Amino acid sequence: MALVTNSSEKIIVDPKTIQDNAKDNNHVNQVQNQTKTKTYSLDIDKVLQNKLETAKRTEISYKMTSGGLTVTLDLATFELFIAAISSYYQCYPLSAGEITFQSEHDRRGVLVQKTFKVQLKSSQSYTINAYTTKATLLINGKSITHFIENELPTIHGMICNTYVNNQQMNTSTINKLLEDQLQYILDNRSTNNNMKARCRKCNRNVITRAVQCNNCQMWVHYRCEGLRPIDIDKIESNNNTSYTCSSCPNPTSTAIENICSSTSLQINTREIDNIKHV
Repeated sequence: MALVTNSSEKIIVDPKTIQDNAKDNNHVNQVQNQTKTKTYSLDIDKVLQNKLETAKRTEISYKMTSGGLTVTLDLATFELFIAAISSYYQCYPLSAGEITFQSEHDRRGVLVQKTFKVQLKSSQSYTINAYTTKATLLINGKSITHFIENELPTIHGMICNTYVNNQQMNTSTINKLLEDQLQYILDNRSTNNNMKARCRKCNRNVITRAVQCNNCQMWVHYRCEGLRPIDIDKIESNNNTSYTCSSCPNPTSTAIENICSSTSLQINTREIDNIKHV
């Protein structure tokens, strides 16, 4: 299945524009957001391994079955697709229908699935199921053809014309960054499971007065990290504090954060105006 787009406009990362658009009820559908918690907890090592495999994918495949259209993506394209459809449906004309967004997490809060349910006033409907651990999509419902012919080309065009910091996204480069980062984390998790936790800087055992880096998953002593008392108080008073140690490469971390964050993509309004609604 070949996807084509006539769009030559850049899609600019601009959260403020999305927020402004969301306030305009004449043009934007108010998406209903729902959250659901599963009864199980995912195996983190398996999740990381699955994501590593998706970062190595070199092809995108489409398969139509009795259950719907299954799309298998590489990790970077999957993340860009989720960001694109989130923005796309935020700017969906209010008169066209109703959009329901649902996110599902495991018991520890790990994102498992995102679902977009689209109910058009023309009695057409379809659902986009995005499985985050495998970077796959399942589009089903009675109006799959409407999505393929009317919505998917525009969403595909948004992905192809996504710019961050005035640079067009290159999925091969993004996937290589993600692959290296995931492999690094997996290697360190394997090492840490077979030995006592050690400080990344001094290599001594970690017993107390240390913090685990959210990026590399390794530990560093407060003293080795040069943390101030105010920093230590903040870490110890909030168990949900996310800390990145000074040894982690900031450029890589920043790039991945920009790519995989939930920052919305600005949609060119001319693309929306050209959408055909059945």
